[in-house]
Amino acid sequence: MGFRRNRNPVPRASPEVQDLVYLSARPGAPTKGMPMKALALLTLAALLAAPLAAEPKGSDTKGKFYFKKSCKSCHVDKGSAAVLTPLSKTQAQWRKFFDAGKHGKAGETLTPKFGTPEQILDIKTFLINHASDSPQPETCGG
Repeated sequence: MGFRRNRNPVPRASPEVQDLVYLSARPGAPTKGMPMKALALLTLAALLAAPLAAEPKGSDTKGKFYFKKSCKSCHVDKGSAAVLTPLSKTQAQWRKFFDAGKHGKAGETLTPKFGTPEQILDIKTFLINHASDSPQPETCGG
């Protein structure tokens, strides 16, 4: 007769791989299979946590424009409010300010008086990116 070919050949794993699969599939498996499981769990946790850590980002360039347009009209020397630049606060202080959503002693809301939600997000991004403790501090000039 001749050579008969199997219709669905199954590739054979090496004995090491077979041992690893057997050990990691067993309840109470010894440490041989555990690093693989731990790595898989850590990877999964990191992937799930990444979107939670990211905050919405606006446009840094637009934020500088809107900051000069909406904020600098009052927050300058001899203006009606205290001088304010990105360097006036740390990143955490800017986040706290924008999370509160209030402005001034009267506690006015930031929108719509000072801009749309998108414009406020752009200003927030600019101020946080250039705060006193940021990698790129900036004063924002006149």
